[in-house]
Amino acid sequence: SLLSIIEGEQAEGPCDIFVNISAGSPEFSAAATIASMMSEDVTPFSVNSKEYSVRTEEDIRRAYYIDGRPVGLTVSTYEPRVMPKYTIDKPPEHLVRGLRVLHDLNTNRSRSKSSNIVPILKGCGIWFRDDTASDRKQSDAVNYHRDFVSKWLERGWVVKDDLRKRYVLTDEGINVISTFYKDV
Repeated sequence: SLLSIIEGEQAEGPCDIFVNISAGSPEFSAAATIASMMSEDVTPFSVNSKEYSVRTEEDIRRAYYIDGRPVGLTVSTYEPRVMPKYTIDKPPEHLVRGLRVLHDLNTNRSRSKSSNIVPILKGCGIWFRDDTASDRKQSDAVNYHRDFVSKWLERGWVVKDDLRKRYVLTDEGINVISTFYKDV
């Protein structure tokens, strides 16, 4: 239903769609989050409660207790049902870890050209190329762009900063390094 609504709105022309993932049941929140990430120009957002309608201890007892026993909002349930499952692949680890290396170099104002970054990638164990090329420096630069930069660009994780002649992370790139393989 959510995907149909989103697709219907988008079919009418360019629009910004905001989806409140904090409203409704946990199933709705999960579905809303996934549906939001399946379409461009859809922004999931969450809103936390500042004030509740149940304010006093008596309101709490009236709303959440039956015969002196706490029951919460649910008194009885239906049988559990299995939710549909959709496979969402995590991004390749070496690309995320390499992106984090690039971000760290940029953040520390270090030069992030291939001759600086490739030794770090090798040291991290995420460089998978053979080091037997006769002109290794040139070969490393080409392979760095082929194996990392071009893939980051394809995914929208980096953009080229022509002024400083380097690649910088996009908001999506920042989200990727903030989400995946953080403990590695």
